[in-house]
Amino acid sequence: MAVISGDAQTAPPNTALAEPLVVVVVNQFGEPLKDITINWAIVSGGGALSASSSVSDDGGHASVNYTTGPTAGSVIITATVHGLPPLGFDETISAS
Repeated sequence: MAVISGDAQTAPPNTALAEPLVVVVVNQFGEPLKDITINWAIVSGGGALSASSSVSDDGGHASVNYTTGPTAGSVIITATVHGLPPLGFDETISAS
């Protein structure tokens, strides 16, 4: 699994990020894997995710949208798949 896009974004409080958080799931040969469940979690900071999980498409991609919380600071969001180490997305809620 690898991060495709959405990492290192900044937005003001209570605002949806401009880009979704996107990962790709591949097998040991680099081929995309379809129908794999990715679990998403906010591990520090506030805000809300559009879903707690998503399923990879034909290209192995899965995504979720994030809306910042009310308090400025750093946010870490993880994407996990059973049996693999989690991937982290580091976002920033800017001061209003």
